[in-house]
Amino acid sequence: MQPALADPSVLGADGVLGRMDGRALQAMARATDTGLAGAVGAGLFRFETEVFLDLVHRFDTAAELVGEVDGWRWQKLTPEARQALARSSPPFEVHERCLLRRLRASEPHPISRAERRD
Repeated sequence: MQPALADPSVLGADGVLGRMDGRALQAMARATDTGLAGAVGAGLFRFETEVFLDLVHRFDTAAELVGEVDGWRWQKLTPEARQALARSSPPFEVHERCLLRRLRASEPHPISRAERRD
């Protein structure tokens, strides 16, 4: 599973409050895509299916949201979203659009006994 939207939305009772800064997460996702494409191109795996879904994180207070997302490695609250949180009412949510892919390992190529390294 990986992000499919650059900057997840931060919502409160008043609607959309802002967005997360997801640049680091998107860079990591692009690197993952490159690696997957290489493995598929080499015949190691094949894509079977993919589905988009929304991962929703819910919080009862702004402090709870800030405390949680401040610990996230790949995304950060923007200053504008922090300010809007302080002025808004709960409940609060962070919506992340995600891509879930299923890959299947390709059938192993037959290797003669002479080539096998047991």
